[in-house]
Amino acid sequence: MARAVLFAASDQAVRAYRALGFRQIGRFGLFLFDGTRTVPALDPAAAWRQTGTCKEEET
Repeated sequence: MARAVLFAASDQAVRAYRALGFRQIGRFGLFLFDGTRTVPALDPAAAWRQTGTCKEEET
């Protein structure tokens, strides 16, 4: 596998993923809405220019 994204809910999970060879390359968040919502798509290039955090890592 060339690329994977994992969410860790605890420090123990983070340690387990790191022991398997994963590394942190950024921070992610997950929003859970009540009911149906429409969320506009994020333009990765615009996000990178604004925050410097949406750049894809080359493998």
